[in-house]
Formats: sequence, structure tokens, C-alpha cells
Amino acid sequence: MSDVGTETRKPISGGCLCKAVRYSIAFPEGTWPPKNNICHCTQCRKNTGALMSHFISVCPQQVSWTCEDRSFREFSSSQGKFRGFCQACGSTVSWRDVNVPLEIDLFCGTMDEEFLTGDTGRDILLAEKQLWCSNMVPGISDGVKSKFMYTANSGSSLINE
Repeated sequence: MSDVGTETRKPISGGCLCKAVRYSIAFPEGTWPPKNNICHCTQCRKNTGALMSHFISVCPQQVSWTCEDRSFREFSSSQGKFRGFCQACGSTVSWRDVNVPLEIDLFCGTMDEEFLTGDTGRDILLAEKQLWCSNMVPGISDGVKSKFMYTANSGSSLINE
């Protein structure tokens, strides 16, 4: 595994299924590895079509967007919270909360394949936190490992103290 926070990493790229929405994430010194989480909430489940969503959280200034024909759109999923998606193919790419302006979440499934393997993949994909564990699907998602598990958001009760 890489030295935490001591190196500048090659940018990670990704985007939607049809490639109309693309992004690149820069990792200046001190920002590697990124915070990464798994969420079991109903909204993430409905937004992604998966039983759990896996994402990294970075500073919005680390992300460079390239979008064709204004394909990137945001949906207000609840007050002050926005799901970013491609208008052309519907892929969910990001999530942000206006109350946390120094953070944007990018879904790991949208990252280019080359970044999901090897040391980079391990650094990105080993979740630090699981959120909304009270919504886990018994027998399916309860085997996922992480350092911290919360009943709801990261301000709620820890399950695995």
C-alpha cells in the first residue's frame, strides 16, 4: 500500500456509461488515500440501483469535469443534497451536500477500470466507513468489512466499537 498522505498521485479518471460526462481527480500531496465509504441508505440504493453504494469523498477543487453538450445534471434528492448524473445515459456519478461545501462524493463504479485494481484500487476500495448500516440487507451486505460502521450517518451510533 502507498505511503498515506506523503506522495502526489497520478490523477484518477472516470465518467458515465456513454462517456458524455467525464472527470479527473487530482491528488496533491497529503490527499491520498481519499476518504472512502459505503452507504446502505435507501436513497443511494434507489439512485444507483445497487444494494450499497461505494464512493470516495474529495474536495471539489480536486475534480475537473469534461462534459459534452451539458450532459451533467443534478437532481435535488432532498433539501440541500444533490445527485449528479448524466442526462444522456442516466449514470449516477456524484453526490454533494450544500452544508458540506468542501466535499463531493464520486461513485467508485464510475472510475475507469485501470484505477480499480492493484495498489490504487486497494487504497480506494477498502472502505473506511459504512453508513446507514441499519438498512443493510441481511446475509448479503453484512459481510462487507470497514473500520467504522454507523447505524445511520457518520454522526450516529457506532455499531462496531
